[in-house]
Amino acid sequence: MTRVLSVLNQFFGAAPGEHSSSLVLPLVHLNLVLYSCAFWMQQPVMPEKIKSLNASEMEYGSLQSFSAVLALLGSTYMGRYVNSC
Repeated sequence: MTRVLSVLNQFFGAAPGEHSSSLVLPLVHLNLVLYSCAFWMQQPVMPEKIKSLNASEMEYGSLQSFSAVLALLGSTYMGRYVNSC
């Protein structure tokens, strides 16, 4: 079992000499795959959802732009924080 975990961790980016018995990296990758699938499955539904909420395309675009700016600032801050730990 530890050999399988070692191979998985090396495949997902762990250092070759690092022997970790956890499934942290495979679980992170699984989380990213699930998030990406959920995001792209909701994209075709969004125009209909916007119409049902009586929102204009301008309001929706503004909301997406605001969310993107927050994500940019948050990821920059969190990246520096995680690298310093």
